[in-house]
Amino acid sequence: MRIFIDANIIIDVLLKRVDFIGESAKVLAICKSKKSALAAAALTVAGVK
Repeated sequence: MRIFIDANIIIDVLLKRVDFIGESAKVLAICKSKKSALAAAALTVAGVK
């Protein structure tokens, strides 16, 4: 299964945003446990500073 995730999920974890990291990390953990392929828009990577 391929799951398209919002850019903010990735950014929350990478930047360790205190208010959101818990939920965002759970989303990524669930995807990993189900061995799902994650997809995000190409502009997601460009937006991470």
